[in-house]
Amino acid sequence: MNERSVGKAWSVLVLSGVFLLAAASSGWAGGSPTTSTEVAPPRVIETSPVRGEELAVDGTVALVFDRPMDRASVESAVNIVPAVAGQWQWTSDTTIRFAPAELWTRDVAYTVSVGATARDATGIPLAEPFSLRLRTVGFLTVTQMIPVDGATEIAADSTITVMFNR
Repeated sequence: MNERSVGKAWSVLVLSGVFLLAAASSGWAGGSPTTSTEVAPPRVIETSPVRGEELAVDGTVALVFDRPMDRASVESAVNIVPAVAGQWQWTSDTTIRFAPAELWTRDVAYTVSVGATARDATGIPLAEPFSLRLRTVGFLTVTQMIPVDGATEIAADSTITVMFNR
C-alpha cells in the first residue's frame, strides 16, 4: 500500500467514526430511531378565559389538556374556590368546561384548580397541580371627573370629562 492509499483509508475510517458518533447521539442506531420509554406528564395548555382576562358573569371556564384525559380522575380533581354550583362538561377528550348554575357573582376572584390526581387516558398523572385565578367583571364606576367635584370659577363653555373603569 502506498502513502496515498493509507491516507484515504484513514480518511474513510475517521469519517465513519464521525458518522457513527453523530448517529448515536441523535438516537439513531441500526437503521431505526431509538425511543424513550418515559412519557411527559399531561398538562393544561389552554384556558378560557386566559390568565388576566376577566370572566363574564354569564361566561364559562374551559381547561384544555395536551392529550386525552381520564374523565373520572379529572372530574374528581377539579375544584373552584369559592364554591360555585354548576356542572363540568366534556366537549372533547381533551377539553372540560364549567357552566355555573347561576350567573357568576360580579367582581369576585375565583381560583380554578386541578389536583395532581388527574390522569391522562393512559394513567399518567399531572406532574403538579394546576391553578388558574380569575376575576369576574366588576361594576361600571366613574374613576375620574374633570373638572373635579367642588371646583369653582369654571367657564360656562368648559369641556366636562368623565372617565370610567372600562
